[in-house]
Formats: sequence, C-alpha cells, structure tokens
Amino acid sequence: MKPMLNSINGTIRTYLLNSEKEVDGLLLKDGKQLHYPPHISAEFQQAVHPVVGILRFL
Repeated sequence: MKPMLNSINGTIRTYLLNSEKEVDGLLLKDGKQLHYPPHISAEFQQAVHPVVGILRFL
C-alpha cells in the first residue's frame, strides 16, 4: 500500500479519467499522479486547472 501524502506541489498536465469517464485524478508535469474520489471531482475541477500554475494541498 502506498503512503498517503499530506501535501503535493506541481504543475498540472491533465485530468485523469476512470473507466466511467469521470475525473478522478490529476497528472502532474513531473509524472506524479494525484487520485481522489469521483464524487469530489467537480470541486477539484473548479479549484485547479491543467497547465495553469502551482498545485498545493496541505
């Protein structure tokens, strides 16, 4: 099991989709992936956008 991160920094390359075509994560420019439940997808898409800037979650 991979450890959960409390924070992550990076530039968003693109959104990640699950098999139902719901956004459930982000791919960062450095190749790191951030996954979250699809039911909070709308909140993430309003808050962060690909290739716009820096992503920081605490």
